[in-house]
Amino acid sequence: MLRITVRHPCVSPICGTIITNYEPWKNIFLKVIERSYGETEYYPIYIDQLREFVNGSTVMLETFNVQTIMWIAGLLGIDPILYHTRYAYLGRGGRAYPKHKVVKAVCEKFSAEEFNEPFVHPHYPQVSEPFEKDLSILDALLTIGPEDTHKLLKINL
Repeated sequence: MLRITVRHPCVSPICGTIITNYEPWKNIFLKVIERSYGETEYYPIYIDQLREFVNGSTVMLETFNVQTIMWIAGLLGIDPILYHTRYAYLGRGGRAYPKHKVVKAVCEKFSAEEFNEPFVHPHYPQVSEPFEKDLSILDALLTIGPEDTHKLLKINL
């Protein structure tokens, strides 16, 4: 389990969530990555870059997430279009809406239809068996590399 420590109480949507940089979460995060993927072919290639993100001075969780997404997208040769949904997440008094209302608000803002097709998780070789779905994209990146991870994403497009 990868965890980032944030300030509590965490009642803000992700765009207002602040990372607690003075706690030891960074060392724990990196040790979990090393224990899980240290023997994989791609770990030595990407760990220094990942370590830069984790040990950086980023304060906002949203910024950390976007930087990580953009880094991985670059490795996969993908140029994503990111939409900021800050205003879709905030309701009266700054309270977060339930997920279905957020999706509806974003779709209305961009004149899009909701995408309700279930995600079919592709199988790929993992470090251990049985296959574990719903892991971070880091799992695929560090075990099968960027080219094969990109191919997995194309299956679901």
